[in-house]
Amino acid sequence: MPATTDHSTPPAAPALIPEELIDLKTVMRRTGLARSTVTKLITAGTFPKRVKVTDRATRWSARAIEAWIQARIAASAAPRR
Repeated sequence: MPATTDHSTPPAAPALIPEELIDLKTVMRRTGLARSTVTKLITAGTFPKRVKVTDRATRWSARAIEAWIQARIAASAAPRR
């Protein structure tokens, strides 16, 4: 009996999401953190870098914030020693 070959179409690659820049209020809403906590994490170097958009405006990469959130979730789920 000949081996069967799967001729189905391979799964589609995930659609690329255009980069989105988000402001501090959105960062605070997505992370659940207060402004002071975000500032402390930035100072400590443990928070995603800001993107300077203009002389007076900074934003964050939505992807970087989401990756930071997912890393925090993964770290909290890791077994503790």
